[in-house]
Amino acid sequence: VSNIPIAGYILTGKEKSLLVYNFTVQGPLANSKVKHTPLKNLPKSMYGYIKRLFLTPVRVYKKVSDMTHDLIKKGIPVPAVP
Repeated sequence: VSNIPIAGYILTGKEKSLLVYNFTVQGPLANSKVKHTPLKNLPKSMYGYIKRLFLTPVRVYKKVSDMTHDLIKKGIPVPAVP
């Protein structure tokens, strides 16, 4: 999913992970208790999705702008924007 241009970044972010499961382990190794802690990071992950969704146009514009500046520095003509 993370390899899909634009949508992959929105869904997975820099960590390139879509789903994260949280567990809590307590006690000694020989007699430990493992407990699934669902929804622990849900607000943080939802914030990440929304943030990436709204900031992606800015990110794409910046990359295109940087690429244009690199082409101009190399002397490669770029189309004029009307």
